[in-house]
Amino acid sequence: MPKSSILDDILPDYTALEQGQRLGEVAAEVGFDWPDAAQALEKVHEEVAELEELLAGEAADEVELMGELGDILFAVVNVARKLGIDAEEAMQRTNGKFRRRFAYIEAEVDRQGRRLEDLELDEMEALWQQAKAE
Repeated sequence: MPKSSILDDILPDYTALEQGQRLGEVAAEVGFDWPDAAQALEKVHEEVAELEELLAGEAADEVELMGELGDILFAVVNVARKLGIDAEEAMQRTNGKFRRRFAYIEAEVDRQGRRLEDLELDEMEALWQQAKAE
């Protein structure tokens, strides 16, 4: 193992998504990369299949599940990188979108004089679809 690595400059105070994106960028600089986003996406499918296999088997332990989930997240970050999209920004935007849609559900449930806890999942899903259409 080398005394230092080209990955050493990736700061630990970056978010996990930022670290993943930088790791991919630095590795790509020396040719360790997927040729295009489509092939990076194939890796996502492969990692999802591995998680599905774990879930279908006997009780998978948390360490295995966390490892596979981490592999999926890392693969998705690489797809973002190949598309020229900042994974952190994409996640922030999606978080904002989720908040807006969930707030719509809360407001609609409140308007109906009901409580979220009393709704069935299919009722929440219907409201979610309404929120998406807004």
